[in-house]
Amino acid sequence: DNALDAALNAPNRDQSSRAYRYWRGRLHVGLALTWQVRRAGLHSWREIAPHYAAAFDDFSVALAAEPNDDRRKQYQLSWLTPSRLLARNAAHLALAEESINLGLANGASGTSDYRRAAAEIALVITNDAPIKSFDSRAIPQADYGLMSGFVTLALGEATGNTLLGEGTFAARLHYERAIRDYERTSTTGAGIFVPTSLRPQLFTAAICQLDTLAANPPAGWSAAARRDAPLIRATLVAHGGSRAGCTAD
Repeated sequence: DNALDAALNAPNRDQSSRAYRYWRGRLHVGLALTWQVRRAGLHSWREIAPHYAAAFDDFSVALAAEPNDDRRKQYQLSWLTPSRLLARNAAHLALAEESINLGLANGASGTSDYRRAAAEIALVITNDAPIKSFDSRAIPQADYGLMSGFVTLALGEATGNTLLGEGTFAARLHYERAIRDYERTSTTGAGIFVPTSLRPQLFTAAICQLDTLAANPPAGWSAAARRDAPLIRATLVAHGGSRAGCTAD
């Protein structure tokens, strides 16, 4: 973070310099990934997405002026392609996050917001070779699962629930998979390796989100969703989430 601030504010910097663009692009990716895997606290996708987008822009500008064929191929494969995919995923997740927040704020009229969130989540790529080869932690499998679970639950049995066809039971599966990914400790796989100290905060935020939904659900919220929401909540509590600060039962 400090290194990126220095790059952005350095006196007499030559922003047209290929070397500067390569360096700054790598700093943007590094900061975005650090925030994505919660190595520096909890950050929203709205905060993360601009850094992946800025990295793609820097690499694109630098490569457009790159005279060395070998360097161009190296950066295209190792940085430009992954940063494009990372920026794409981050943009969809940021828009889904925003739509979820709007749905919660709109309460009974929030169904259309949740449908927009579902449409954005459906565009997220969670199994992509260039991202895996770059850094498997950059695949947003766990956040995808958590958002998918919430939106599937929010939409219930409503038409337009495009994420999975099994109704609200699928929401429980999404949450369970997300929890496994957040708690993954292996150096392989697509887990985002959330530090143990931050998992309670993350799961508490998910509980509070569920409580807000249950207290002010979209019109016509299904009985199945009302049944499954407390079960999902209990699972999050069992994994370290807290009800403190959330809507009381």
